[in-house]
Amino acid sequence: MILATTHEYMLQHALRNRMRIYCRFDYYAIEDLVEIVRQRADALHWQYESDEVIRIIAQRAKRTPRLALNTNLQTCWYVAKSHDRNVITLEDVYEAFCHLQIDELGLDKVDRAYLEVLLEGGRSSLGVLSSKLSLPALTIQRVIEPYLLKEGFIIKDKSAVRIISPKGRKHIEGTSVPETMEVTG
Repeated sequence: MILATTHEYMLQHALRNRMRIYCRFDYYAIEDLVEIVRQRADALHWQYESDEVIRIIAQRAKRTPRLALNTNLQTCWYVAKSHDRNVITLEDVYEAFCHLQIDELGLDKVDRAYLEVLLEGGRSSLGVLSSKLSLPALTIQRVIEPYLLKEGFIIKDKSAVRIISPKGRKHIEGTSVPETMEVTG
């Protein structure tokens, strides 16, 4: 039997004890994601104009294959097809990410709103973030924060107060209107 979960703590103790091998996985390296995206595009016979197209799709996937393939690659393909093309171009990629509102580091509108709340307020509790973002606290804890913490955009102090990191501050201050989201023509 193989079990897979991102919430190991929710498994019953007796069930967990029956598992002989534990494998804990980390986020993927960008180079691995590039290869995964390339393989999927090739398997689907989806052409792309350059390796840069594949690299950008992979870089904006929060180091997660599911996002790279099911969101990023597929949306880029749909954009290319909407322009009656059978090749994904750089223009298609930038247009797709504009529609998805995903910036050059893979952060979406909600991720950036989270960082902006911290930038404005300095420090914030989960309850305050939940109120300001109009999101349930569990969504923030389990969906938004893991990647932001892992990649160093935010810091939690001993009392679980969230603080924007220098990396998070630099990103938000430098991407208030991400140039990669501007679509011309």
